[in-house]
Amino acid sequence: MKAKKNEILAKIADESTRKIVDKALDAVSTAVTKTNQTYVEALKKSGTFSVENQKEAFEQSYNAALSMMNEETKKLIDAEYGGLEKWLTLKIEVAVNSAKSEKISDSNTSA
Repeated sequence: MKAKKNEILAKIADESTRKIVDKALDAVSTAVTKTNQTYVEALKKSGTFSVENQKEAFEQSYNAALSMMNEETKKLIDAEYGGLEKWLTLKIEVAVNSAKSEKISDSNTSA
């Protein structure tokens, strides 16, 4: 996730915009990590993680990330990236996939 974040930030010329997007990406990362630790992992351990739980996990991450963003951040992302909801959804999906990949990579290196 960190490499992807740095790649995104490197493409932003304006320093002020870069800082705002950086904070937004941190909010997404924090939200996804929290949801995984407090909701998803327990369900997976019990073998009860379902499609409905996956949707709930997304909603928890979405709402948590959104709550960590101030109005300036929301407005900038909405204007610069064609909509806050679309951007946030995409970034959550990327963060989840990145977390899965890191987990798989970690389990392969520890074996």
